[in-house]
Amino acid sequence: DGLSEKTLGRVLGRRRPSETITTKFGLLPTPLIGSAGKAAPPLRKVRSLVNKLGLVPYPRRSYTAETMRKALHTSLRALGTDYVDIYQVHEPLPDTVLSDELIAELQRAKASGKIRAIGVSGGAVDAMIDRYRDIFDVIQSAEGEWDEARWVPDITHSLFSGAAVHGALPGDTVRRLLTAALDRRPDGAVIVQTSNPERLRQIVEFANDPAR
Repeated sequence: DGLSEKTLGRVLGRRRPSETITTKFGLLPTPLIGSAGKAAPPLRKVRSLVNKLGLVPYPRRSYTAETMRKALHTSLRALGTDYVDIYQVHEPLPDTVLSDELIAELQRAKASGKIRAIGVSGGAVDAMIDRYRDIFDVIQSAEGEWDEARWVPDITHSLFSGAAVHGALPGDTVRRLLTAALDRRPDGAVIVQTSNPERLRQIVEFANDPAR
């Protein structure tokens, strides 16, 4: 819905050249939420609930060249920048087909400097990688969803979801999981997020450890 991009755009300022920005297209935003201001977070929760109940299908997807052009323009404006470092096809389904027109549009945006790398992000990207491996510069997947025999992602997420659903992870689990993930892909990145204060403390402690 563009909320994260707007927030990031406000805080980046002069730090933009030293930061790497990744954003995505393909899952269509809900305009009402994007323009709701402070009411947006509870509206997102309502959307999630009605989706789980099967009342309203979400997300809606579109992977056309027109969708990509409009989404990139909107993202650049929200971020307050003239380029993004990684632009990803977001959560394609296994049978999603990327048209020649879309591929050409992505490559034009890359050649013009509006995007620096083309990526794909999702939980079931094997088929996409098989079909479009030569197009993607970056692969993002859940930490538990990849196998080096098939492909190796550049970025992973959902590191903690398989280890704990609620509360702090016991003992040194956060450090152990982060160490294992980064050792498995020394040149890769791991996205971590949490609303648990203790888990956040352990993540910050790990990030600031000079031994890493």
